[in-house]
Amino acid sequence: MTQYYGRTFPLGGIGGLPYVGKTGFGAFSHHVPDNGNVLIVFGPHIGFGMDGEAGKFLRRGQAGLSTACGANIAAYNQVMGGGYYVAHDRQDLQQSRLRNLLKKHCREVSEAKNPMVALVYQVYKAVESEIMKIINTDFGPGKLVLLGGIQINMPHPMRGRFLPLHFTIRSKSEAPTNLLDWVFKD
Repeated sequence: MTQYYGRTFPLGGIGGLPYVGKTGFGAFSHHVPDNGNVLIVFGPHIGFGMDGEAGKFLRRGQAGLSTACGANIAAYNQVMGGGYYVAHDRQDLQQSRLRNLLKKHCREVSEAKNPMVALVYQVYKAVESEIMKIINTDFGPGKLVLLGGIQINMPHPMRGRFLPLHFTIRSKSEAPTNLLDWVFKD
């Protein structure tokens, strides 16, 4: 996307959450060119192993599978009792925030047919909710396009995929329009 659209401004961190908050979004919006438009792509990722196991991924240069998304799976395991953690760890603020957003959903995730798939959907919902709390159209007359979904990391040689779950456009003078309805209409 960078090759096509040009400059980027990272708003997120581990788990796909927009940790920059309202202040970071405001700082970012001051970088938008006059009459410029903004495209924000957001969401978590999940990996799949060669056997189809969700939550596992073989990264280039590594001999064994690792978790994907490692931060999301770690937060889930920590909440479910799989490891000691400090509820609000000042030296691990992003992971603390991730655990806090997920903890009320972890029991439901654990009961799902495929907990890792259920987990990435719960993380997506948290990411989307956080995005909606920080965005604004105060950067000028341009459009704000939000494309949210789940990045799916597939085993080599397969290419990764993106599952779109949110696609809207808005501006100072226009209410949000759901473009998924337009893209997927009958």
